[in-house]
Amino acid sequence: MSSDEPVGPDRPDANDSAKATFRLLNNTDEMARLDRAVDEFGQAEQWPEQMSYHIKLALEEVVMNVINYAYDDDDDHEFEVRVESNREHVVIDIIDDGQPFDPLQEAATPDVEASLEARSIGGLGVFFVKTLMDEVEYRRENDCNRLTLTKRYQE
Repeated sequence: MSSDEPVGPDRPDANDSAKATFRLLNNTDEMARLDRAVDEFGQAEQWPEQMSYHIKLALEEVVMNVINYAYDDDDDHEFEVRVESNREHVVIDIIDDGQPFDPLQEAATPDVEASLEARSIGGLGVFFVKTLMDEVEYRRENDCNRLTLTKRYQE
């Protein structure tokens, strides 16, 4: 690819970005709705097929963890997935007001070389997300967990 060709969607300025916010309940039925919405957003933003696939896989892992583990009651809770796409990268923030949990520090580190029988439970999803994304960051702010996933356009 020559340097004159846009790397991502055809935008006049790398700072010109498209944004979407998806509000979800902590219910597994929400996954299908999120998957469709992110797929439509990615198509509109002209994400390459593999990039879209990686983003949706990582989101599924993170969002299912929020749904299943962030809250210590059976009440309905709302959380957000914010997506920003520009010609250089896609940045996704998953923001929930659940229990404080830094998956980058607190999740077990999986031994991917061990046999299935010898592996301990936990940590494989975080490992998977870190493998699919170019950057993964966590911070606790305003009593909320905020996990930021970044995927850059590849040449």
